[in-house]
Amino acid sequence: MLRRMVCCLLALSPVVALPAHGSDRPIVSIEAHSQVSRQGRDLKSDLKTMVQRGVDGLDFRKGPPRSRYTLSASLLSLDTRQEGGKVRSSARVSVLLKDARGGAVQAVLDGRATAEDAASAVLRAEQGALEAAVSGALRPVPDAVR
Repeated sequence: MLRRMVCCLLALSPVVALPAHGSDRPIVSIEAHSQVSRQGRDLKSDLKTMVQRGVDGLDFRKGPPRSRYTLSASLLSLDTRQEGGKVRSSARVSVLLKDARGGAVQAVLDGRATAEDAASAVLRAEQGALEAAVSGALRPVPDAVR
């Protein structure tokens, strides 16, 4: 079961260029950062991949973008608890939309989500919560770039 909520905060870090999808694509680079670590997992890379997929799935056709932007995403928290025969994971992701030229902040977005799964499926619950939090944070991006 996934639940999504959207709020606000900030983000930072390494830049990744996005493939060109025509001149109507306003997001020209993605930065990813994680304040969370898990042994044997690269959460920053997971976050970057999820954000890239999420941006690729956004519809920017409603109007021309005002500028080109850098999207900076940060994994702020990923909490997992065992509850009876289930595991519950909650994730919080912050997204900062900045003008690619001058760095002026256009929008600060926050996504939160919780996922529940079988007690043996911790990784799946964490991935589900993280994907839903990314989706929630990215949802307002097309409107923010116009």
